[in-house]
Amino acid sequence: MPESVAATAIAPPVARREPTPTTLHGQTLADDYRWMRDKSSPEVISYLEAENAYTVSIMKPTEELQAKLYAEMLSHIKETDESVPFHERGWYYYTRTVEGSQYAIHCRRKAVGEDYDDAQPEQVIDILRRKPGAIKGKKVLVLGLAFKPGTDDVRESASLKVVARLAAEGASVTAHDPIATGNFRAALGTDAGATNFVDDWRGQVAQSDIVILATAWPEYQGLTDHDLSGKVLFDARRAFRPSQFGGAEYLTIGRRIPAHA
Repeated sequence: MPESVAATAIAPPVARREPTPTTLHGQTLADDYRWMRDKSSPEVISYLEAENAYTVSIMKPTEELQAKLYAEMLSHIKETDESVPFHERGWYYYTRTVEGSQYAIHCRRKAVGEDYDDAQPEQVIDILRRKPGAIKGKKVLVLGLAFKPGTDDVRESASLKVVARLAAEGASVTAHDPIATGNFRAALGTDAGATNFVDDWRGQVAQSDIVILATAWPEYQGLTDHDLSGKVLFDARRAFRPSQFGGAEYLTIGRRIPAHA
């Protein structure tokens, strides 16, 4: 052991041995450490804490290197992400990871049709809410209110629930659509008063904290002409590449995004 390590390391803990016979398939085995299976035992917890303390002490001289390696590995990983969903017996199954968490979260949601609807409102809101304070008090610009480009039909539009949920979460919502605003306002009913409908979406980008592309109207390709640094762009229709918006936090659904994309 190097002198620098020996000078800082504490003595390693030694677990007591208590031979306990275990019979499996006719064979009797002597397990000296069976007592450690009791995870609630104060003795087991104390021993594990001693092991952790020993590890910290003996690895202390490498703390700077550990931090450097960890940061480098994280730089190649998109921590908040979702897997591509797969359909099974009327449900879509997928996993998602959240920045700062050690393990993936296994999810499912009811299928609404043969295709994966990546603009479903619960998905949009769920992803935005992963960071505390991500919605309440924020200025949100929703682009696209019709259920698809080229129509003013809003009956199946995910934006109806997205806008309503955003307002309920305490966001200040501004919305735009080339031709469906009137129908959308009528469909919202009394809730429409909580939303600011505009004719010029371009003039709203700079003052928005979050921009949600809900319907892929061709004119919204003009977003690439705006500086979204420090803002969140939720591309619910996967119409863009993350690399088109340097400085913005790019979010989407059902697509793994490499760090260099």
